[in-house]
Amino acid sequence: YNLVIGVLLSLGLYFANMNGSELTGDFLLGLSLGVVGFMFGAIAMVMAQISDHSSGATMWSYLIFGIFYIVRMMTDVQNPSYTWWSPLGWIEKTSAYQDNNWLPLIYMLILSMVLVILAFFLNQHRDTGSGLVATHSGRRTVSRFLRGPISLGWRLNLTIIISWFIGVAALGASYGSIFK
Repeated sequence: YNLVIGVLLSLGLYFANMNGSELTGDFLLGLSLGVVGFMFGAIAMVMAQISDHSSGATMWSYLIFGIFYIVRMMTDVQNPSYTWWSPLGWIEKTSAYQDNNWLPLIYMLILSMVLVILAFFLNQHRDTGSGLVATHSGRRTVSRFLRGPISLGWRLNLTIIISWFIGVAALGASYGSIFK
């Protein structure tokens, strides 16, 4: 799907016939956006092997994306030459319409292939229905706060809510430290 999306984006950019655009830049930008989607899909595949349930895999994926974003933000503000350290910065390094550098696209494809191979390897070396990081079994007795659908929903989403609060606080602190 990401290849189709990349090609459709490229064709859309080409047929938009924007001032200063060219065929090479259109395809470089469109395909790099498609490959980024494939790369994050490969990251999600690895995270699905690490966690034993879907919400855990989602949280691991958000954590990786957050780390990439913070690294990208820090390198953009403090030292743009370090943008290579974050896969989110590789799209910028393509310099579409200016230098048309295809090397970051190749790096994204290589990283994606390595992650897909790693995901298949991890899948072969774990038990069915379990992840590499086991979750705790929880309490044996049911709390009175889990008797209704609202309290059950709150309890199931509490970890996600706390994680979002911590993530937003960390992002705010990083913005504050970078921009003084």
